[in-house]
Amino acid sequence: MSIIDGFGNESLKEINSKVKTLWRKCKEIEDQLDLKLLKLEKDKDKFNNSSKMLKILEDSNLNDDNEIDLLKTKQIKLANNFELKNLITDSLLLIDDSNYEANTISSFISEIIKFIKKVIQYDQNANNFYDQIISLSHN
Repeated sequence: MSIIDGFGNESLKEINSKVKTLWRKCKEIEDQLDLKLLKLEKDKDKFNNSSKMLKILEDSNLNDDNEIDLLKTKQIKLANNFELKNLITDSLLLIDDSNYEANTISSFISEIIKFIKKVIQYDQNANNFYDQIISLSHN
């Protein structure tokens, strides 16, 4: 409650009420504008990223119809190799842990086998590793 509300005459109270109402509306509109500006900035970033990707594709001068598919295959293979490396590192850390339990290692080997089955569809070189893990699980 303001001084005007407490001691002002009715016309001042009415004006004060209108000013407060207009102020709230202005704040709401300002908040909406801020949200729209954020969305516009995000859309601008998306557009810029898309433009950069288009420029890269145009600059790459793709002549072979299968080149994009080959690049996708290479990307998947690199991602799988990275995942395999991390998985092997984690496995070795677990096995190297002096507080391990045999139950934990066998369950972890089962997880490795599941992952490698997925990787083999993209990378036939993983077959060798898969065979080694299978032999470990049977020991």
